[in-house]
Amino acid sequence: MAAMGFFFLDPILSLLGATDLLWEDCRAYLEPMIIFAPIIVVKFVFDSFFVTAGRPELGFYLSIASGIMNVVLDYVLLDYYSFGVGGVAYATVAAYSCSAVAGLIYFLNKRSILSFSRFSFEPRTILQAMSNGSAQMVNQLSVGVTTFLFNILTLRYAGEDGVAAITIIFYAEMLLTAVYESAAFSAGSTCITSPTRPKSH
Repeated sequence: MAAMGFFFLDPILSLLGATDLLWEDCRAYLEPMIIFAPIIVVKFVFDSFFVTAGRPELGFYLSIASGIMNVVLDYVLLDYYSFGVGGVAYATVAAYSCSAVAGLIYFLNKRSILSFSRFSFEPRTILQAMSNGSAQMVNQLSVGVTTFLFNILTLRYAGEDGVAAITIIFYAEMLLTAVYESAAFSAGSTCITSPTRPKSH
């Protein structure tokens, strides 16, 4: 999918409604994001596995560290070195890559609850996983479609400045959602792994 996105980037930008004013910035941002998309996907997969492995706090701390690293690199590459929007993309890629590497190191450790093992193709297990994740897939698709419609309408009624403003709003919303979900996962994991024991008399 990353390869297809890279080779068909211009038609995708046209389909998504990029204007002439935004075209170069869109290309500069999307090219590194698409090239490193597999690493970014692995990072988010590891976030879920940390919860399953009973270490949601580790995924939370890595996400915080990744976010701080992203902000610092944004400033350095965008303001100090004037790399433009492409620099912002590389800052994001670098931050996600570090988080993904940390997850890779953790799950390569055989002493953890979850670790890598030899691959075996199990169609039934894969279908069960797809069925179990279908609700989250619909949720993510709805977010993507909603964001796309917001961008199209904002571009029509408020122009490029409006798109920039709503992007800031979406990023703030994503940050607050990430904090909320991390706290919720941590609380749920604590309830499951550390049940309250009855007092002995």
